[in-house]
Amino acid sequence: MKQSIGSRVKEARILAGLSQEELAAQSSLSKKTIARIENDKTVPYGYSVASVSKVLGLDMAELYETHDEKPVQLRWLKMSPFAFLIFPPLGVIAPLLIWYFYKEKAVIIDIIGRKIISAQLQWLAAFAFLYGYFYIPKYFPGVWPTPGTDTMWTLFAALYTINVVLILIMGYIQQGKSKN
Repeated sequence: MKQSIGSRVKEARILAGLSQEELAAQSSLSKKTIARIENDKTVPYGYSVASVSKVLGLDMAELYETHDEKPVQLRWLKMSPFAFLIFPPLGVIAPLLIWYFYKEKAVIIDIIGRKIISAQLQWLAAFAFLYGYFYIPKYFPGVWPTPGTDTMWTLFAALYTINVVLILIMGYIQQGKSKN
């Protein structure tokens, strides 16, 4: 059976040798909030979980993942990078919007969102580089030799395939972590 967030916080607090009052003071939360978290009267999100996990030396994602409920926005976030198939910058814009509006709802959205946005920005930079490499000679002849069309389509297809595989792998890894 999975251990609740509250019981993990309480266990870590006791192992750290802190009272609820001391944890509250160090995390800038009220004693009432700490008691509500430990008694599973509330699920800590955003600032509360970040503060408590920092004081107790817990990983925020692992702390959240002990709770059985996953926000539906997490699924949206994991699927949103596929928007790059419609228009490449959407692979960054879609997860960025979901992350921006829901990062305070759950720490796991904040953590995974940052990873997805980072990966998609890197992919978009590679895409922009290749796009420039193939289209600058078209508009500015003589800058460098014009690459072949077959090479261009092969590289773009490889880049798109790599991005799809990376999105699937990132989703699979995160799903596997949440089952443990």
